[in-house]
Amino acid sequence: TTVSNVTLTLGGVLSSYLINFNGRNLSDQYSLLNWKDGELSNNAHFEIERSTLMTDFKTIGSVSATAELQVESEYSFKDMYPENGTNFYRIKLISDDGSNHYSSVVKVNFNLKKTEIYPNPAHKQIFIRNNKNFTKGKNIKIELSDFEGKVLYRQNAATTGIDITKIDIPPAISNGMYLMIITNSKGEQQGEKIYITR
Repeated sequence: TTVSNVTLTLGGVLSSYLINFNGRNLSDQYSLLNWKDGELSNNAHFEIERSTLMTDFKTIGSVSATAELQVESEYSFKDMYPENGTNFYRIKLISDDGSNHYSSVVKVNFNLKKTEIYPNPAHKQIFIRNNKNFTKGKNIKIELSDFEGKVLYRQNAATTGIDITKIDIPPAISNGMYLMIITNSKGEQQGEKIYITR
């Protein structure tokens, strides 16, 4: 599993009870949030809030607190349904006495439309993993070209019910660096440099 840590802490810590709050993008699949409670003894629970604009935070989950006097406890939460683009997170501590305390804000970025193309370098075949956020179940156009813009291979491929599309590299294509372009039904494109070695 590839772990991509694109966390950025924004602003100052608003509560001394919530420390070391951080978030990570794990393989463009979910956000992993971690924090400590700063030795609280009267806390009730944490609410995890998310926003895409820094102005519309909404609760997406909660975690029960471990209340042990003078013991610093660690917590984690997985956001399995992050938004494409930038996700802002903060932790709201709701204490037994009804008071609220907020953590700092962390930012986690996602590219949920990214299509996986592998292997790279490629030898005889190239595989394209279907990303439903990009294809929406509609046909895609696949092109392999050199860096002068000459298209050496072109294929239209269906994506409905298909996880992997296999490309057999034509024998006439020699070793070297090429560019693979994938175009969806809306005309959106993704490109990746592919090195071919026989």
